[in-house]
Amino acid sequence: MRILLFLLAGLAATVAHAAQMDSSSAVSSPLEIVHQYTDYEVAPDGSYSQASETAYRILNDQGRKAMQQVTLSYTNGYQVITGQHSYTLKADGRRIDVDPNSILFGYGATTTPGFEDVHTVTIIFPNLEVGDQAVLATATRQVVPWFAGQFAYDAVYTPDIKIDDVRLTLTAPRKDLPLSIDTFGVQGGLRASKNGKSLWVWTYHNDTPQKPEPLATEDPGRIAHVSISTFTNYADIAKLYADLVKGKADVTVEIRALANKLTENVSDRREQARILHDWVATHIAYVAIVLGAGGFVPHSAAHVLEVKYGDCKDHVMLLEALLKAKGIASTPALINTAAMFKLPATATPFVFNHMITYIPEFNLFTDSTARFAPFGILPPEDSGKPVVLIASGETPRTPVATANDNRIAFTETIHVHGNGDADGETEIRAHGQAAIAIRQLINALPVQAEETYFQRMLGPGATGSFDRSDINALNADYNFKVRYAIPGYANQTGTGALPAALGYKPVTISETIGGTLPDRRTRDYVCGNIAMTDDVTVTLPAKMKITSVPDRINRTAQGLHLQMISTLQSGNRIHEQVSLRAENPTGVCSAESFNTTRTKLMQMLGDLRNQILYKWSN
Repeated sequence: MRILLFLLAGLAATVAHAAQMDSSSAVSSPLEIVHQYTDYEVAPDGSYSQASETAYRILNDQGRKAMQQVTLSYTNGYQVITGQHSYTLKADGRRIDVDPNSILFGYGATTTPGFEDVHTVTIIFPNLEVGDQAVLATATRQVVPWFAGQFAYDAVYTPDIKIDDVRLTLTAPRKDLPLSIDTFGVQGGLRASKNGKSLWVWTYHNDTPQKPEPLATEDPGRIAHVSISTFTNYADIAKLYADLVKGKADVTVEIRALANKLTENVSDRREQARILHDWVATHIAYVAIVLGAGGFVPHSAAHVLEVKYGDCKDHVMLLEALLKAKGIASTPALINTAAMFKLPATATPFVFNHMITYIPEFNLFTDSTARFAPFGILPPEDSGKPVVLIASGETPRTPVATANDNRIAFTETIHVHGNGDADGETEIRAHGQAAIAIRQLINALPVQAEETYFQRMLGPGATGSFDRSDINALNADYNFKVRYAIPGYANQTGTGALPAALGYKPVTISETIGGTLPDRRTRDYVCGNIAMTDDVTVTLPAKMKITSVPDRINRTAQGLHLQMISTLQSGNRIHEQVSLRAENPTGVCSAESFNTTRTKLMQMLGDLRNQILYKWSN
């Protein structure tokens, strides 16, 4: 029941990516949905059969590449899926069926031992061109229900894609399977009840797709959807998960011995918990399988310790067992890492795609699968989110990192030489989520790729190198230095201007303010908290005289406070200090506040574009 939703989520991400490339102009969607017909037949035990046909019209080459090869996942032993009736419908009306030899069955990226039950079906559409339709026809049987006697399904229709015709049909037992149903933006409902069964039919179309909005949240109450569930509330889901994980975090002799060894001579209980978390984070390889795609039952903590890898729920089980060995209670917490900050009205286990750990004694959430996240510091995708605590059924919210918790500071010294070339050094000090992000950036950049990276960041001919320090240390702080050289940084004759963003920094204050500034917003969006400072000292050659420096800036808009001071100093030096503080208590901003303050945000960007003017003397 999540197979096609995975595909739609991927397509929506493709559209969103295109929007971020140029958020100020109209964006052509890569595809549109001509029709989607889905029929569900549900049995009293929660098993079901599903038949679905979705026709995607390809609008550009990006859409063609997205649909040329479609991979679906399913769990062997629980599900059976086929796609042999898929086909390409040419723009001239010709139909080209997918050759059975072009339907590939495999394991995809889930070949890791212990996850062999996660299978894939890859469908390759023949002769697919712009203007054609890729018609994906699948038949799925949930032969063993995920949860005995329970059924849940979510159909969410993204507003960013044109959809001509959707029809969703559900047939279910009238008495044996009581359903809670929540809908928004669709037409239809209960059509008939006979022979002990009820029939529902819903239809939907979206003739005028919205322009994708970068960082827009997924508000389940404002996006067209059909949510169906036998669960009455989220406490029911917690009870169900509690049964699934029962005994999986038992403390074995080996687990107790490891916990005692790691915390030897450490009496502080919070420090014990940190040590155990860090060991799991650094010694248990993370197999990134979405919760549910790899089943819902974790491996035992003993098994995870033995094989040294696991998915999110396996990480949580081992950490829970290690903590339990030291008398520290913890509970798994279900969470959605997408931009969803509200739980749907209808409770369904499929709204969650991740599991993290909550330690009540310290009122602390932690995620050992987030490779560079220290103990108790959540990555952005886990922050400010509603969760379901499996031990209690409560639905608290993870904390939002404040500006004090999320800081980055740049200290730069730049020397401009008489020939116009420049060299410099940037010291970068990051804390909290900023440190996580910077570690991820540096880790993803091989040493051999540094030359290309610095040319892209600083211009043709630029060179640079990182003093990476200990990138793998799970500390709240990450400090390192960058050295670089920029040929032709300043004109050698006449007048000129130094670049608005002086020197090197992995992210600029301008990007933080204006990286996602659409003309207008209709949906709330993610707007995190951060404190940034940029302190730059530029030493110029004697013949290079400064004629103008930017005016002092002090502006406030939509939780942002920007300050900038540029001063001339002795020794023909310029000292520029820029600071930005973003404070939004919930981490989510409203569309209304953005629309009323966008002009001020644009003024901030204009301020940051002000340049230092100079003139060469003989």
